[in-house]
Amino acid sequence: RMLTTAAKLAVPTCLMHYRGNPDTMMELTQYGNVVEDVAQHLTELARKGAASGMFPWNIILDPGIGFAKTAPQSIACLRETRRFAECNASQVTRGRHALLLGP
Repeated sequence: RMLTTAAKLAVPTCLMHYRGNPDTMMELTQYGNVVEDVAQHLTELARKGAASGMFPWNIILDPGIGFAKTAPQSIACLRETRRFAECNASQVTRGRHALLLGP
């Protein structure tokens, strides 16, 4: 329903890659190729947004830095931000640096 509501309101909406929930996400860090797997997921989110009637310029994608990704995986995603720009959205966020610092 969120995508349909965002489309009706014609507001910018951030769609993020993540797995699990805060309690389980760090157990879900297995990827074949983290950048490509995340890019495929973001492309699908952008497709669903467009199919719901969202304007492409209102779709913002977030690779979910630190969410179900180890620090090296998050760094790989940051290095390959340009790959996520190919996922049919107008904007891609770059993440929150504090998540990479750890405790």
